[in-house]
Amino acid sequence: YYLFKPGVKPNDLQSAFPYIKETVDLSNKLKIKKWQYQSLILSGKYYFQVNNPAEGKKNFLKVINECRKLNDKTDLADALDAYGTLLSNLDPEKEKILQEAVSLYASVGMEEKRIENYMKITTIYFWGGKIDEAKKRLYQNLADLRKINFKHQQFAETTIVYIEIFQHDIQTALYYALKSVKRMEAENDYTFGDVFYMRLGDVYNHYG
Repeated sequence: YYLFKPGVKPNDLQSAFPYIKETVDLSNKLKIKKWQYQSLILSGKYYFQVNNPAEGKKNFLKVINECRKLNDKTDLADALDAYGTLLSNLDPEKEKILQEAVSLYASVGMEEKRIENYMKITTIYFWGGKIDEAKKRLYQNLADLRKINFKHQQFAETTIVYIEIFQHDIQTALYYALKSVKRMEAENDYTFGDVFYMRLGDVYNHYG
């Protein structure tokens, strides 16, 4: 609870640590691999939260190295996903780690997780200023989401709108802005409604 609570304070995180340690100790006593992996991943996330990435990395690498030895592709992919997600977009290892997760998820048929990690790499390109490559990947991401009938495609669509506005393709931007708003309203998912409406407003502003 404390580890993922929004706006956590240092004292809250410290409150979480005894429970995490207890989880690690218990999983080791029971010697159930899945629980051992998950407790170490949780511990790794904790250390990243308290700004101790070196210790967090140790926990993730324990899981990663053990999964490699056992050729456990699914748990390895999950560990790489969790670790790579926490790394800074400026860390050159992040893309490499997430790309391995993409390949592993593909090999075990976990398509939604593959797409999710593919999108995380796209985010690296986007914030790194590689806009053309990010746009290409976003369109691929959208196509992949349609294939698995994933409902919440509006998040990819609104990012495409941002890029198309930036590159002055206003007609395409309008098309995807309208689609993203329509999809959001159809699903009654207004979590980021202000973003979608503002993006549509940005497009109309370009029409004068």
